[in-house]
Amino acid sequence: MLTWTLVCVASLAAMVGLLSTAEHQLSSKVRGFWFAVSIGYLLFTLVAVTQAATGEMADLLHSFVLDYPGRAEFWSTCVLVVLGLVCGGVPLALLERSYACKSRDILLPQKRATVAAMLIAIVQGCSSLILGIGCGSLIADKQPVEAVVLAVGCALSGFTAALWICAPLSGRAVTLIEALLWGAVAGTPLLAGSLIGFYAARGAYSSLAMGMTYGAILFMFSGLLHVGRSLSDDVPVTAGLLTGFVFAWAVTLGVLYIEAAALLPI
Repeated sequence: MLTWTLVCVASLAAMVGLLSTAEHQLSSKVRGFWFAVSIGYLLFTLVAVTQAATGEMADLLHSFVLDYPGRAEFWSTCVLVVLGLVCGGVPLALLERSYACKSRDILLPQKRATVAAMLIAIVQGCSSLILGIGCGSLIADKQPVEAVVLAVGCALSGFTAALWICAPLSGRAVTLIEALLWGAVAGTPLLAGSLIGFYAARGAYSSLAMGMTYGAILFMFSGLLHVGRSLSDDVPVTAGLLTGFVFAWAVTLGVLYIEAAALLPI
């Protein structure tokens, strides 16, 4: 219950971020710090998701070394993870690279910034869909701690995506219609992806889902790092990274406490 609630909240995070941006313009330093916080959280999330798959891979590797029939399963799992990593990261990177060319070559000069922001929202929506598949797969595999950490990371990344979407606008205020439209495009695929992952990414397909999650997280990491650096040179990057990492660690401890004390159904 808690995980699905966080997934629903995370699907609205980009819209909330865009609405808040429409009301209050943040300085470049604050936005850069927020990007650093998101990157720190994503690093922790990547480690947590990797640990979730380590136990299964260790068992498969044990069977592989002892020449049990698990060799085929071990290799198939490795292939699925690598395939998921490629499918999750490469299309996003290519799509993100193409939006600048499209906004420059196809559209009128005064509309470039608006359409570039829309294309960024579409890329973020694709990323949210992939991250949602990973989150739903973790829920289906009964790994609530990692699922909650990833869901909170999706919420944080969704809010940060709002700043990413607004980057091409060069300080222009976001209208209410733009905030609702771009927020829906960037955030709501997370919920759809979670449902797909929960019902479809089970068993052997969970390895494919985890690989896709790795690819999406690495894409978000590289994109946020690039945009965050371009916002301001005077950004406390180290402090932001540590803040995000500590926050993710606190979320993990909080979920473990809730699970141990049975305070809420996770």
